Amino acid sequence: MGAAIKIARVYPRLQMGGAERDILALLQTVPDTHMIVTHVEGRWALRARGLAERYTLLKSPRLPQLVDAMREADIVHLHTINDHPLQWLAALLAGPPVIVQTLHNLLEAQASAVCDATVMLSETSRDLVNAPTRAHVIPSSIEVPPELPAKRAWFDDARPLHLVEVRRPDKELHFSLEDLLDTQALDHIPWRATVVGPDARSGDPRITYVGAQDDPAHFMRSADVLVSGSSSDSFGRTPYEALAQGTLAAVVPLQVYIEGLGNHGLVFPSFDVLECAQALSTHLDGINTERYQAARQAGHAFVHRELRPERFGQRHRDLYSSLLGTPRRQRDFEPSDLGDVHSAQAVLTAIDARLEQRPHVPDPHSMSSEARGLFAWFLAQGESDGDRQGTLLMEAVRALGPRCLIATDLGRWHRNRGQHAQARTWFQEAQEADPDRLDARLGLVECSLHEQSIERAVSELDELLTLIPTAPGAASLRRELVETLGK
Repeated sequence: MGAAIKIARVYPRLQMGGAERDILALLQTVPDTHMIVTHVEGRWALRARGLAERYTLLKSPRLPQLVDAMREADIVHLHTINDHPLQWLAALLAGPPVIVQTLHNLLEAQASAVCDATVMLSETSRDLVNAPTRAHVIPSSIEVPPELPAKRAWFDDARPLHLVEVRRPDKELHFSLEDLLDTQALDHIPWRATVVGPDARSGDPRITYVGAQDDPAHFMRSADVLVSGSSSDSFGRTPYEALAQGTLAAVVPLQVYIEGLGNHGLVFPSFDVLECAQALSTHLDGINTERYQAARQAGHAFVHRELRPERFGQRHRDLYSSLLGTPRRQRDFEPSDLGDVHSAQAVLTAIDARLEQRPHVPDPHSMSSEARGLFAWFLAQGESDGDRQGTLLMEAVRALGPRCLIATDLGRWHRNRGQHAQARTWFQEAQEADPDRLDARLGLVECSLHEQSIERAVSELDELLTLIPTAPGAASLRRELVETLGK
């Protein structure tokens, strides 16, 4: 292990949200960290600066700085929120012993293929992971008071039931708290409600709107029941935050809630707002003082045991230790591809200019042959002219060989042109380069189907499922093909 800085933790922006909370929890619980923000500082940057061993906000040109910073680390951990290639390309070219990525939302499928390990916040993200055998579930971190906050039930205090909803500006809703209350299914119970986040101002005096909040814990703690009609969630942070404060949770049946909450919350039977309102009404009518307090204690204990920041940090430290003890695998790009100092500067500056859409005239003569191949592959990613794209990919493979990423791109290029025999050749090269990745294996299956060779497609799926039993969709596709053969 290196001396001063062992971990480089990288994120595009430190503003507010679940990903930022997890990063702060890791800065609190995992020492010797260089926090690198690639683009924007926000509300929580000051806290991160105080927690990190070292803190850097990148300035343009970013890619050369990022590669240099990552070279100092034993572990580079990417916290990504989009498919922008800056982070993972820099990590490959820096060549640290271990590269880890955390999936914080539903957009980062590309980087999961090139990293040594992918951290998923829940099992529901596995369908996004290109190399599921290298994926690990580490649930998100939740701030939880060590003791259950004291609270009496609304019926014990002869007061209105207090409902709360926490809305995220980037999350769509199946229904809002106002929609649920408009069904009148709860009208037999005196109630009041608080809405945290964006609002539509229903005009009902029983509903209080408090706007967006950095930390909604206070509003959850003062409520009896959290209601969530969110239409998507990569982890389900909000219900857990409610349980941590001793507040009951009632949520729509997203898979992440079904798997994670277990018996610690009410999962509605459907997404229909009337059915949800009726289920909540029935649930509340069946609660007495003993059940209410038992549910609060069980929810708080679950979050404290499984999701508190210390547990979150320990899970990451265990993962890092296991990865550092594993032989380093061949990656799509290596530091040696950059060439000497002058070549590296030329190609990194040229790629960074393209990433930042900055005017720049590259100097290929300053680049080594491998660096020119790397630049050709990069140019091919944004090339709209099909012939030109193919030329660039062939230039890359001549300079660097059939690396998995390049060979997969060539397989797709031939497949899109209907050249399935040539596509098969490149998908096979990619599969041999990295047997754990799905895209090349699924590309072979697709070629077989286009060639109307169903038996071969079934055989390829059998091989895929033997190596990667968790491959998303592969088992169901195989069943469909076997049924087709039997007809």
